[in-house]
Amino acid sequence: MRLNDMDGFTKRYKSEEKYKSLYTKFVIQEGTTCENQRAKLLLEDMDHSGFFTAPASTRYHGSYAGGLAQHSVNVFERMMESEAPRDYDVGTIATVALLHDICKMGAYRKEKTEDGKKFTYITKTLFRQDTVKSRYLLSRSICD
Repeated sequence: MRLNDMDGFTKRYKSEEKYKSLYTKFVIQEGTTCENQRAKLLLEDMDHSGFFTAPASTRYHGSYAGGLAQHSVNVFERMMESEAPRDYDVGTIATVALLHDICKMGAYRKEKTEDGKKFTYITKTLFRQDTVKSRYLLSRSICD
């Protein structure tokens, strides 16, 4: 493995580790009386569906393997620095931030294109809009 590949792997692993730690603590609420089993199952689905190896985009922010998880962690950190904690509990902020792009899970194919992109977005999907797909995935996964 080349050093560049190793750096990418390390970066992806740290993003995944941080994401899972925040998700487990604030979304699943593991070890509390409010522990969310459905959220735990969703995390397993995310593991198997490519969420942690997906980019956040094909050209801009987080356009590398693991970029989606890092982007979601960044959104969480930004929200915690904003005024959101005055109005919402940390669990709500974590759920919104960490799952706002859940629709991108399984939506990228890794391939080198002529213009140098490493990932392409799969446009043929059941849903026309990312927000609709996100709502559908979350409603069947973690909501009662």
